[in-house]
Amino acid sequence: MNRKEELLARAEDYRRMNVYLPDEDEYVTGIRVRPDLLAPYQGNELEPVVSTLGLYDLADEAHCTVNGYNAVVLNSKNLLIADVDFGDRRLSQWAGPTDIHPVLEALAQLHLLDGESGTAFAKEQFRVYRTFAGCRVVCTSRPFAWAVDGWQAERLMRFLDADPKYAALCGEQKCYRARLTPKPWRVEDRVCDLWSGAEAHIHPDLAEQVRLHDDFTLAA
Repeated sequence: MNRKEELLARAEDYRRMNVYLPDEDEYVTGIRVRPDLLAPYQGNELEPVVSTLGLYDLADEAHCTVNGYNAVVLNSKNLLIADVDFGDRRLSQWAGPTDIHPVLEALAQLHLLDGESGTAFAKEQFRVYRTFAGCRVVCTSRPFAWAVDGWQAERLMRFLDADPKYAALCGEQKCYRARLTPKPWRVEDRVCDLWSGAEAHIHPDLAEQVRLHDDFTLAA
């Protein structure tokens, strides 16, 4: 069993399921095994934390959880991840760019953002992943700890026309999130494809997180 399979096996213990209670004659939603650790998510909701011990050395900078629809999620304090949803603004107020090309163009014009806001993104390197309904932009060349650099991350997300709900969630949780496994209602072999940035420099402090992300999202 490889480390991806082992982590998925650990996550299986925390899959939400309907359990019948004979004494109450009703079903409740629960998980099979009591988790060692729970992480807060949006208000009062809690997500079980899946141990990566012995598989991926994430130190204290990241952890994996199982969300409400049983997808495994990477939660990172310092791997800057921007989630961009494609769409038509005539149909949805949350829609971002129409396709991936405006995102790539924005990345090529980061000097404009730096000049306006005092950030320094133009010298950084990024990987761009094509997802089912948009793209995921990941800065691999240096850590951007939300607790310190969140203001920079928020400006980058606005410049890329990223999902404002995702940006707000990052601000609420003080971390970035990336779903690692397919949504159960979609027919997907993998979460995303690497569109550009295969040769991007990966900072040593981010290498293990990027490795985990790509092990899950790019492999069939």
